[in-house]
This record gives sequence, C-alpha cells and structure tokens, in this order.
Amino acid sequence: MAIEIEFLTVFSKKRVRKNRYDRLEDFLTIPVKVHQGQVVAREIEAGTVHEDKKVGVRFTVPDDKETASYLGNKLSMSERNPGDIVSQINGFLCAHDERLTVTRIFEVFADINMHAGNISEPSPIRIHGGITGGVKIRSNSDIEVLGLMENAEIHAGGNLLLRGGLTGNGELVSASSGKDLYVKFVQQGKLESGGSITIDGPVMNSDLAAAKKITLRGKARLVGGVTMAKEEISTPQIGSEAATPTDIKLGKDPFLSRRKKKRAETLQNAQEILAVNTGKIRIALNNLDGMPEFNPEDLLSYIFHMSDMTREGKKEGLSNDKEECFTQLGGYLLSTIYQKDQLKKIEAEVASDESYDAPCKNASLKAISIAHPGVKISIIDETITLDREYENIRFAIKNGKIRPTALK
Repeated sequence: MAIEIEFLTVFSKKRVRKNRYDRLEDFLTIPVKVHQGQVVAREIEAGTVHEDKKVGVRFTVPDDKETASYLGNKLSMSERNPGDIVSQINGFLCAHDERLTVTRIFEVFADINMHAGNISEPSPIRIHGGITGGVKIRSNSDIEVLGLMENAEIHAGGNLLLRGGLTGNGELVSASSGKDLYVKFVQQGKLESGGSITIDGPVMNSDLAAAKKITLRGKARLVGGVTMAKEEISTPQIGSEAATPTDIKLGKDPFLSRRKKKRAETLQNAQEILAVNTGKIRIALNNLDGMPEFNPEDLLSYIFHMSDMTREGKKEGLSNDKEECFTQLGGYLLSTIYQKDQLKKIEAEVASDESYDAPCKNASLKAISIAHPGVKISIIDETITLDREYENIRFAIKNGKIRPTALK
C-alpha cells in the first residue's frame, strides 16, 4: 500500500501549483506558520480522500521509507490519532535536507529569487542561501543572510547581518536596518542603518549612511561613492591611488531631513483629525438644546453634563434624531479628548528630539593605514579635499577647521 503525506497547512498558490510532489524542498521552499498542537500533515493511503473531505498538497513516501523518518525537530506523530503529524511549538514549518522541521524563526534553507517571491514577516528571518531576482524582504525584527545578496532590497526593523556580502552588478541593491548592520563586503550597493555599520571587506562605489558609526575592519578599504555617519567613520584605507572621487560626510544625522518630514506629516495629520472632530462637536451641540456654550479647552465638562442629563432622565425626552445626535456627541468628545492627548505626546517628542538632532562636534574620520588624494571630507559645515597621501591619520574639527592629526 503506497503512503502519502498530506499537508493540511495553507500554501501560497504562487509558490505551490501542483497537488503532488516527490521532494519536500520543491514546495516547502518558504516556511509556513504553525501553532503548538496543530496537525500540520497526516499519513494517507495514496489516491484516497480522507473522510473529512479535506484535500491538501501531497508528498509521496518511497516504499523503502516510513513517514516518521521525515520528521525533524519539534514534530511528532500523534498518540491520539495515529498518522497525524503535530507541531510541538509555535513556529514555522519548513523542509531541510528532505526532512520536515519546525523552527522558532522564519528560516529559509534555500536561495530566495523571483520564484520564491517577496517576503514580509514580523518575526526574525534567517536565509541560508543567497538573494537575487529583484525580490523584496522585510522583517520587523532581525534578519540574517548567509549567502550573497544581489539585485534585491532588504529591510530589517532590528539588526541586519549580510554574512555573504552584497553586490549590485549594475542593478539596484539596497539594505537597511533599524538598528545595527553588518556586511562582509559591498559593491555598487546602498546601505542605511539606524545604528552603526560594520564591514569586513572592501566597499566599492557604494552609498552608506549610519545614524552612529561606520567601521571597516581588517584589510578593508573604502573607495568611491558617498559615505555618511554622524559620529565616526573608521577604515584601514580610503580612496585609491588613482584619486577615485570618494565623498565623506560627518557630524550630521544623515536621516535628519527624512525624520523631520515624517514628524511634520504626523503632526499635521493629528491636527487635521482634531479639527474635523472639533467641527463635528460644534454641529452636534448646535442641534441639542440646553448644552453649555462650546469651550474646546474643557471638553471633559461636556462628558459630565451629558452624564447628568442621562441620570436625570432628560435624554429619554429627546426626539429620535436628537437622541442619536446626543449619542454621537459622546463619541466625538471622547475621540477628541484622546486625539488632543496624542497631539501633546507628538509635540513633546518633537521637542525632545531637538537635542538629538544637534550636530556631533567630535565627529571624525580615521584612516588607520592610508588616506589617498581625491577624498572629499565634510564635517558639519566644513569641507576639504585631500591633495596628497596621509598615513595613520585622523581628521576632525579643531578651531573651526578640519585638521589632520596622527593616530596614536
């Protein structure tokens, strides 16, 4: 009797287009979210339909193997219903080395390309292969990529680790993180970090931006492109013997204008909502008799007044239209009070960010080995272009000008 494993999880129709497969990796390329105790699959006789009439994607078990041999970490056969395959934890069902497993993070054991499609996931992501094909990958948490990243976009709300490096090969390739970012090397790429960037290899013709520091380690070198950081840029070598234009900008948050724009939009949106709600309150008050004169600075008193009217039975004496207006007024008042509190919080956040927006007067560029001619250095509002080679040098603002000093 031939046996099949029938999967009861829901697969994307873009990725799973057949009813039967001979290899697990052919359809479980992208993990599927499962819950503790969930029956994710079951044994079933080939060619039959289960009595519950449910039909799922099937994998044919070879004659010389048993279903249990395909179960990896955090999966087990059910004792209550023999043949059912149950997840032991909340996690993600995936296939690795032709075995089923459940991982606690969104873990992909293959390359990501257009066939696999874009990924948007709130949980941490780990990709064991490379990324290509113009796909977009996003997580609210950390992302780790072990293979090479090419022609793609990736954003991590937390930390981002690109252990295989990043190369554009003439195509757009960008990576950003809300916190720190690590990459093995960068070629024709764009990196943005809400924290610091660390690189262990060459950076060639790329644009880098970090809210804190950028550090190149080992024998790495920084050649071409625009590199921006608020606090410090440190690299063994910068520029080239051919005087390749290399632009360095320090002292200012590279994301300041973007952040200010977002603040302004958030503030304007809150003010517009507040104005709309205030207008609705005025209209409702005009349609009700015996209400106090409108005072936008004391909305809570209207809540108390309406409560008194309800307790004294005055609400029951209203017509149907006015009773509906009375009920709507309560909602408008509560919404406006909440919106005013939100507006105060936004205004407070804007005020508290002003000190964070200030330039970093101690910002510096460190060339631990060599700084070549042609490197343009801007620190806050001062700019110089190197006209000769420097060794073991630090550039920083001193007496209002950018000055070189030897590294100790």
